[in-house]
Amino acid sequence: MIYTKVDIHVEHILYLIGALAAGIIKGGFGIGAGILPVAFLSLFLPPDRVIVMLYPAMLMTTLFSLIPYWGKWDLSILKLFIPASLIGTWIGVSILALTPGNILRIVLGLLALTFVWNEWNRKRKKTTLPEDHIRPWWESGLAGIFGGMASSLAHAGGMVFSMYLVRLGLTKERFVATLIIAFTISDIMKGFFYSQLDMLQLVDLYTLITTALAGLIGVVGGTWLQRSISLERFQVVILGLISISGLILIGSVFNSL
Repeated sequence: MIYTKVDIHVEHILYLIGALAAGIIKGGFGIGAGILPVAFLSLFLPPDRVIVMLYPAMLMTTLFSLIPYWGKWDLSILKLFIPASLIGTWIGVSILALTPGNILRIVLGLLALTFVWNEWNRKRKKTTLPEDHIRPWWESGLAGIFGGMASSLAHAGGMVFSMYLVRLGLTKERFVATLIIAFTISDIMKGFFYSQLDMLQLVDLYTLITTALAGLIGVVGGTWLQRSISLERFQVVILGLISISGLILIGSVFNSL
C-alpha cells in the first residue's frame, strides 16, 4: 500500500501541488480538475482529508471561472438540475463521513477510470440533441443527484454534469456557463454540508489561503498552457495521469489485503 504517514510540512506541500494542479487543469482543460489531484494525493494521504483540504482551492477556482459567464446559463435546465444536485451533494458528503479510507480509494479509482472512459467515448462519438429538445425531468434529476455525489466524493461533479449537458445541443458559451454555475452552487453547498459535519475543522487559515492562491495561480497557468500547446496533447497527458492514478489507487488497496 502506498499510503503512509507523512510529515506535516510535506503534507502541506502535497496540498499546494494538488491545488496548483487543479487550477492548471481547470484553466487549460475545464473538466477533471478535481479527480486527478484527489486520486493522486489519496495515494499518500487519507482520501477524506484530501477531499476536504482541497475544497478551498476548488471553490475559489470555480468562482474565478464564473465571472466571464455570469448570466449566460440555461435557466430551464437549472430549475430541476440544481435542487437535484444539492440532494446528491448531501448524500455524497454523508457517504464521505462514514466510509473507511480503503473503500474511498476504490471509489475514487473507479471514478477516475470512469472519467477517462467517458472523455474518450465523448470524443469518439459525439451525440447531441437539438437545443429545443424536450428533456425528461427524471433525466435532469438523476444527472443532478449523481453529479452532486461525485462532486462531494472527489470534486468530480463535472464528469457527470458534462455527460448530461453535452447531449443537449447547447451553444459552447451556454454549455460552459451552465456547467460552471452548477459547479458553483454545488461547491458552496458542499462547504455548508462539510461544516455541518465538522469536517472543515481540518482546514486551518494558512492552508485555506495558500491552497486557494495556488489554485488561482494554476488557473492562470493553465490558460497560458492551453495557448502554448495543442489541446489534444494536453488532454492526452491529463487523461493518462488520471488513468495511472486510478489504477494505482485500486491496486494499492488490494495489495494491502
